[in-house]
Amino acid sequence: MNDSQPPTTHPEGPITICPAPAPDLTLITSDGASFLVHKSILSIHSPIFSDMLAVGAASPSPSQIAEVSLTEDARTLEGLLRYCYPMKDSTPALQDDLGRLWAIRRAANKYMMDSVEERVSAQLKGRHAEDALRIYALACRDGCEDEARNAAHALLRHSALPRSVPELAQVSGAAVFRLFEYREKCASAAAALEFAWLATAHADCVFLRAGGEHTGACAERGSGMLIAGGRVLVARAWWKDYVGAARKLLRERPCADAVRAPEGVWKALACAATCECCRRDAYTEFMAFVEAYAQEVDRATAKVCHDHWQMHFTEDRLQIVIHYSQMKGKSAIQSGRLPLEHWSLLLRPVADNNWIR
Repeated sequence: MNDSQPPTTHPEGPITICPAPAPDLTLITSDGASFLVHKSILSIHSPIFSDMLAVGAASPSPSQIAEVSLTEDARTLEGLLRYCYPMKDSTPALQDDLGRLWAIRRAANKYMMDSVEERVSAQLKGRHAEDALRIYALACRDGCEDEARNAAHALLRHSALPRSVPELAQVSGAAVFRLFEYREKCASAAAALEFAWLATAHADCVFLRAGGEHTGACAERGSGMLIAGGRVLVARAWWKDYVGAARKLLRERPCADAVRAPEGVWKALACAATCECCRRDAYTEFMAFVEAYAQEVDRATAKVCHDHWQMHFTEDRLQIVIHYSQMKGKSAIQSGRLPLEHWSLLLRPVADNNWIR
């Protein structure tokens, strides 16, 4: 299914991506647009094009330029080519068009343009904050495990999944269930984190330090016992209140941002600031704990991610079939035209879209 927007009206003549040196190949899109390009540029970026053009080494007459028909539409191919050519702006401004970006990423993967795919994937990753659910659906549909996993992880930052997006209609219900299941596992793992690591790294911090003349709200709230790493520690109530609130947030948003939430952090510090015993070291030591806690949450969800996303993808593979059986007499290459019926470059990424069991 094509992810790009409906094609606009094309110029009457071929579209030239880079005017010099003289182009030596025409790429024809599925919607009839022609692009004048350079074999050398395509060969550098794509081993697929390199091999294909090597097979078609015979040159047409000087007045003719070889033509190759592709399955991509004009918007997708133009975007792909602009990533290939070393122009002043080597990263096209396509950030506002997720559908086009995804179509370009698919094309880059199909033609084994690794450097292009990396740059497009980086742009897609930058869209996780607002479009993670769309990217997840597209990745599941096309069998892209890494993108699906990364998008699902990005969705943990939301307190609830975004409203439905059109791309979800293109995936199975099992893929959607898998996403909810992953989120629930992450929430359970993050909220149930134990603090055994406190016994070694933070046992002497002000919020776990026994003794002292506590004052203000800290004295009113008192303290409680905490067993961490086999040790019995005395935990200030303001710290325990913070942990309790953080665990509730982690049930809604199982990510490091939940424990760094300003409202919880500053409420705890405000209470500590009223205590003559706690206030001096509270900020430094408590903020160090918050950061360590955030890292523990990241580790917990990363483990869930590793264990959970055992997707049943069939490894994408490229099936390249060049048909010469019908090419007799004067070759299609020599005629200046490489029609698909004679020289069909069949690039079919194979994926089991029913990877959710």
